[in-house]
Amino acid sequence: EEDKQADFSNGRIELFYDYKKEWNLTGHEEMGVMMKNGEIAVHAHNSFLQAIHDFGLIVGIYIILFGAFTFMFGANSFRTNWKKDMYCLLTPVIIVGFCAAGMAEWMFHICNPMGFALFMSIIPILFSNNKGKI
Repeated sequence: EEDKQADFSNGRIELFYDYKKEWNLTGHEEMGVMMKNGEIAVHAHNSFLQAIHDFGLIVGIYIILFGAFTFMFGANSFRTNWKKDMYCLLTPVIIVGFCAAGMAEWMFHICNPMGFALFMSIIPILFSNNKGKI
């Protein structure tokens, strides 16, 4: 009883451990893991753990590297072009927001605004004309 009262994560830490136990290289066909109490937890409430579980460690590492390199490219683009193109600031800011929100919720659904914003935020650094216009 004391452990349940001391759990400030609303059970998510236990859920994270259950998902981590199921990791493999190729992922799983079915979403969700069996928890200790016999229930199936369909979502990990963590975008990174969910992606690694569903698609495997190889894709999970790719997603993390994609985010890191996109953040670095966006930050460098903003650093060098901030006077000409303020849109370059969108990419690193949205990636930080996506990562922060992704630690507590599944972001890769089209109805989630942060997941959609992540993919839209890449456009300014891919097609920038250095005049502040897209």
